[in-house]
Amino acid sequence: MRLRKLFLLTTLLLLSLITVMLLHAGLREYNTYRSARTGLAVLQLTHLVMSVAEKAAVEQDPAYGLFSSEAASVAAAQNQLALAREATDSAFDDAFAGLKAQTAQGGRNTPLTAMLQIAATALSRAQTQLRNARIDIDRVAKIPADERRSSAVAAANKRMAGVVDAVQESIAVLSGYAGRIYPDLVDPLAASQMAAQLREQAGRLGTHFNFALNQQVPLKAEDVHEIQTTQGRIEQLLSLIWLRTFVGNLDAWQSAELAEIRQRYVDVSLPLVRTLAAVGAEGKPYGMNAQGFASIYVPEMHSIVRLRDTLFRIANESGNSAYRKIHRNLLLHTLIGLAIILIEIAVFLFIRRRVLRPLIATNNVLVDIARGKLDNEVPSTRRTDEIGDMIHAAAALRATGLEKRHLEEERERRIEDLKEASSVDPLTGLANRRAFFEHATAQLAAASRRQWPVTVIALDIDHFKDINDRHGHAHGDAVLVELARCIKASLRVPDVAARFGGEEFVVVAIERDAAAGLALAERLRKTIASCIFNANGAKFSVTVSAGVVTLPASEIADMQAVLTYADKALYAAKHQGRNRTMVAQPPPPKAPQG
Repeated sequence: MRLRKLFLLTTLLLLSLITVMLLHAGLREYNTYRSARTGLAVLQLTHLVMSVAEKAAVEQDPAYGLFSSEAASVAAAQNQLALAREATDSAFDDAFAGLKAQTAQGGRNTPLTAMLQIAATALSRAQTQLRNARIDIDRVAKIPADERRSSAVAAANKRMAGVVDAVQESIAVLSGYAGRIYPDLVDPLAASQMAAQLREQAGRLGTHFNFALNQQVPLKAEDVHEIQTTQGRIEQLLSLIWLRTFVGNLDAWQSAELAEIRQRYVDVSLPLVRTLAAVGAEGKPYGMNAQGFASIYVPEMHSIVRLRDTLFRIANESGNSAYRKIHRNLLLHTLIGLAIILIEIAVFLFIRRRVLRPLIATNNVLVDIARGKLDNEVPSTRRTDEIGDMIHAAAALRATGLEKRHLEEERERRIEDLKEASSVDPLTGLANRRAFFEHATAQLAAASRRQWPVTVIALDIDHFKDINDRHGHAHGDAVLVELARCIKASLRVPDVAARFGGEEFVVVAIERDAAAGLALAERLRKTIASCIFNANGAKFSVTVSAGVVTLPASEIADMQAVLTYADKALYAAKHQGRNRTMVAQPPPPKAPQG
């Protein structure tokens, strides 16, 4: 696997693992955060339902006032009862609205939704029970006081007290759920719930005296038993509240509300209840009516309500404090996670830029150097680390390779120059004798394959020695150069021209018959004769003699033999007066044997 892919896969794998770990931890923090938020919401719902229980308990006091034998007390109780019932109904509406809103936020088919439905069902039963209890209270209140039976009043009171018990079921469901999802709420919630039950039991304790005080009759044995039982529950709840606040290390343990309960309800209301219970059991006069008892007993119960509110406030503050802490932890975890991911990406980019990219670029250069490719530049760098050392080493290796290549190119160029020097006449630029035979042999082979004729022309400058003697060798060389130029200008690409030495030149032309060969020789002779040379102010011209021979390529076995025929024709032109062209007559071709 290539290094780039390996590095990318490794980085992606590491980034994925880190991301999964962060997501797992973040999800755990988020679940804790969501649980705390849900716990606070359920805590608020619990407080709303507790308010329902409180209002329903408060409604009992004016309801019992309807059973008074005094018309003024009944009228006052009716007004108070109307306000109390309105407050209770409003508390029910608020609780149901809160449950509905939280159910909508909780989604469908979740444990929270199921719990809220159970609480709402229990609260609905309590509301139905409240309606029936009100009907009973109103029915019994319409009975004349002298015809009203204590059993009917007790039954109506019991049904009214049962409303609070039904509401307590909803409170237990809500507070239990809040404690499960956030255990730190267990102690303050339990103490608050106990305080609400204490308020209910205290109210219920007072109702046991209503009929006897209204009618000024002794307490029955069952009334005394109910009073003692309720007193026992109240003392038990007080002990549990004090124990819960002490064990839970709640601030309410040292709060003024607990001290107030001791000073007012425990030290004032309970002794009054014990005294009235003892007097009523003995059939002695009570010394007060139901209204007088309520004016002393009911205000003292407000300390219980304040204790409940204090305990709930502690639970709410504890939940809010935990919620804020969890929210900060979630935010901190998210920021740390993002920072880790960003650092990982930054490290990846840094390594990719500072290590991987120069490493791969240098590796490519080294591979090209190994393959003989030296065109790629080595990336420049000022680094002094290992990567920099490798880049500098690659640059040095490339420089050595370039120098070696330049030396090889120079050697090849010199070899070519030597080859050219060995095959080209240095003065005229035409092929020399050796190169002539190489080129002529190749042309002869090509002409033989195509069955073309071959013309050989031998040229020699007339009286060239006189030119050197009269005008100097420099002007003689100029004549040779000009003659070579004229020859090259008159030939085609496949034709070959060469200087055989001194003032003698040879031309081989393929694909020309005898007439064309003779015409070429004449054109060369006339072109040269028309050239005017200037030597030290004296103008002169030169002439050449030419010998021409044309043969089919298939009949030429030896180019030297053909040249012999052309030379003979050249010598004949010399002997006949020079400045002329003679055609050689080669022997007829041999007849095939067989």
